[in-house]
Order: sequence, then C-alpha cells, then structure tokens
Amino acid sequence: MEKKISLKKILLWVLKIVLSGLALYLVYKKIDNQVFISIIHDIDWPWLFPALLLFNISKIFSSVRLNGLLENIGIQISHQDNLRLYYKGMFYNLFLPGGIGGDVYKTYVLNKGNVVPLKKIIGTMFYDRISGLIILVFLAGVVAFDVLDAYKIYAIVLILFTIPAGYLFTRIIFPSHQKNYITSQFYSFGVQLMQLLSVICILKALQVKFIAYFSYLFLFLVSSVAAVVPVTIGGAGARELVFLYGKKILHVSPETGIAVGLIFFLITSFSSLVGIFIRYKRS
Repeated sequence: MEKKISLKKILLWVLKIVLSGLALYLVYKKIDNQVFISIIHDIDWPWLFPALLLFNISKIFSSVRLNGLLENIGIQISHQDNLRLYYKGMFYNLFLPGGIGGDVYKTYVLNKGNVVPLKKIIGTMFYDRISGLIILVFLAGVVAFDVLDAYKIYAIVLILFTIPAGYLFTRIIFPSHQKNYITSQFYSFGVQLMQLLSVICILKALQVKFIAYFSYLFLFLVSSVAAVVPVTIGGAGARELVFLYGKKILHVSPETGIAVGLIFFLITSFSSLVGIFIRYKRS
C-alpha cells in the first residue's frame, strides 16, 4: 500500500513538473527573449535582499496565523516550534513528490500525541489556505479599483463583500475558527502586505517606473490566486501565464512581468531550502 501511495505522489509531482514546464515553454515562446535577457542583465541586485527579507517576514505572519487556528482546535505549540514546522512544510511543498506534501507532513506531526481528531487538523490546514485567499481576493479588488477603470463595479463588489462572505463561510463551514476570524484576517493582511512590498523591491531591482507599479501588483495578486491551485511547482508557470495574458488588459511589459514571477519563485525556493537544515522536534 505504501509503495502505491509513494508511486502516486511521484506521478503527481512529475505531472506538476510537466505542467510547469509546458506553461513556461508557452510563455517564453510568446515573449521577446532578447528584451527578457536585457531586463535580467540590468537587474539592480541589492534590491533583492530586502525582497528576500520581506518575503520571509510574510512567512512569519503565516506561521502566527496558523498557530492561532491550531489553538482554536485545542493544539498548543510554541511560536518557535510552529515556525520551524512551517519552514519544514515549505520545503516539502516545493521540493518533494506529492501535491501538498508540506500540509500532509504538518498534519502528521501535529496529530502525534494529540487527542484532537485528525479530521479537525486536516480541516484547519485547509482553512489556513482559505483564510489567506480571502484577503488576497479583497486586496485584488482594492488594487483593481485603481487600475481597471472598466471594471470598477466588480472591484467595489470584491471590496465590500469578500471579507463578510468569508466570515459567513467560516461561521457555517468552520465554526471553530469563527471567534478569531478578524485576527486571522489581520495576519493574512500582514502576509500579503509583506509580499507586495517584496514585489515592489523586485520592481525596483528591475528598474520599473513607479507609474506602472499598481498594474504589476494587481497581476501579482491575480497570479497568487492562480498559484493557490496546486497544479504547478510552487506556482511556476501559473504566475508567468497571468503576467503574459495580463498585458492585453493593462498594457504592461510581459517580459518584465515574467521576470517578476521568476524572481519571486526563486526567492520562494531559496527561502524554502531553510527547511533542509531544520530538524523538527516538538517541545
């Protein structure tokens, strides 16, 4: 049985690599490669250090959010242990075979020695992702209001109804997490704010003019929603496709957008490598 499960995970991992590869191939066939190479060649490298730092601060916010959700179902774990577990999960998510290997690993560790039902732990892991998605859609609406003149009414709908709809969803489907809904959304906002600031640093590194920032930030938020669906490796390919086809609406440079997506993926990968050096042992 274990061999069958392992084979299935490997096949899913291979499929994700193939899908990422196909998406990236499609993207790079449709852009001006000379322009793309020139953009990479002219990177202002020092700006990538704060981009890396801000991304990792976003992961601290994510870790604290998850810890609060775990407390809702009766699991007590220190913030330090939870952060170690989070980075270990990041590494498994990105580098090991399986669709959501990091979440499976965290669920397995948290289930050991706990009387909390496994179903509740799995549900909390799923809700942690949903919690992040709610504020992601809200912020996409906020930025869309500024950059999409023809779609302002839809942006207003997202701004006004996303968070209340998220609360209603939480109350009905995940009542255990209803009591600190606002707190979890506060940490989700921290996650996305740090990542948007990280992207701004990447845009500075790519020497993009300030007037275009909001267009790229909007496409980044949309690409983050696309990357939530675990069909590619760490969102590689999915983000680049959003930037490629987003040029038709926002008239931005697809080569620059794809460079943003690629650099963000590399920052994510580099940060996830920390998980190799972490030996998790719950206090």
